[in-house]
Amino acid sequence: MKQKRVELFPRDTTYKDMAAFEGWFKTVWIPFTQRVPEESRNEFVDEICNKYVAKYPPDAEGMIHVGMVRLEVEAEN
Repeated sequence: MKQKRVELFPRDTTYKDMAAFEGWFKTVWIPFTQRVPEESRNEFVDEICNKYVAKYPPDAEGMIHVGMVRLEVEAEN
């Protein structure tokens, strides 16, 4: 396999409210949240999301922003 291109692309992902943000968190972070006992999981997610929003408050329109980086790799045989 021959590498043609490897790039990192910063991106700003937004969520319209806390419910959307928590929904994303519950889905994307399953490998980590599944280690928390099921009866405590929702409380754990709520606490993490609330701490994130306290540190990075929603913008003037109420949108919650999460900075991410996407890795793109292009290769050929």
